[in-house]
Amino acid sequence: MSRYYIGISYLRKVPSNWFEVIQKIRSSKKDIYILQLINLSSFYSFRQLLFSIYNVLSSFEYGFSRLKNPSNELLLVVSGEDQFSRAVERCGVEVGSEAILVLATKDLKSFYETISDLSQRFGGLLYITPPYLDKSMSKAEKQAIENGALIYL
Repeated sequence: MSRYYIGISYLRKVPSNWFEVIQKIRSSKKDIYILQLINLSSFYSFRQLLFSIYNVLSSFEYGFSRLKNPSNELLLVVSGEDQFSRAVERCGVEVGSEAILVLATKDLKSFYETISDLSQRFGGLLYITPPYLDKSMSKAEKQAIENGALIYL
């Protein structure tokens, strides 16, 4: 599998313009594979989220994906649903709620530019460290998420 740069960040409060911000960034940067907000309460652990991201990236690389968009496919995988509408109901975000932002790209420069752009557009609501650290995480996993979760798959 190719090398991806993956960032997982905590969004304290989903702003009212979140959808427009995500769409604008997705359309302006063609090298972004995943840029998705996920409801904080819709997954159980950091490991589950990482495994879901890995599954989505590998399904697109090897041609086994169900949807045409990796960001949308991530919602299916995290939710465990087989229909996108039910995945959105289960994992989608609402204005004012807490969320996790997932970013995956193959280009490191684009990765940092996108993180910077998102931080500016979300006006201080985006944090690199999530509000909790799963007790089942290894020391390396905790260190990765504390350092912005820039990891290689």
